[in-house]
Amino acid sequence: MYFGTVNTKLISQFRRIQIKIRYRLMLISSQRYKLIPLAIIKQQLIAVNYLDAFALAPFHL
Repeated sequence: MYFGTVNTKLISQFRRIQIKIRYRLMLISSQRYKLIPLAIIKQQLIAVNYLDAFALAPFHL
């Protein structure tokens, strides 16, 4: 079952948050590139992708 209107609102809100997080990570990596190891940035991106999976999973059942 797929609930169109509520779904798209929630997903679009989540997408905005996700874009903000990725944009911040990009800023951090460009400004303080030498201070922050790439491993931490990669871990944060992986965490965001897991959030993506968990947030969208219930909507597609």
